[in-house]
Amino acid sequence: MRSLVFLLPKERRRHRQAYVDFLDAAKYYPDVFQRMINKIQALIDDTSPSMENVLSQGHF
Repeated sequence: MRSLVFLLPKERRRHRQAYVDFLDAAKYYPDVFQRMINKIQALIDDTSPSMENVLSQGHF
C-alpha cells in the first residue's frame, strides 16, 4: 500500500528518499528477468501459431 505514494512524479519528488529506499529494496533477479525475456522471445518466434494455441492462450 505504501508504494501507492509513488504513482505520480510529484509524489516521488516529494517523498524522494522514501522512493529511493523503496527502489533499493526491490531487488533485481537476473534469472526472473531472463525467464520473462525467454517467454517473450518464444512468442515472437512463433510467427504462425496454431488456432488451438491462440484460443487457449487468449490471443484474440
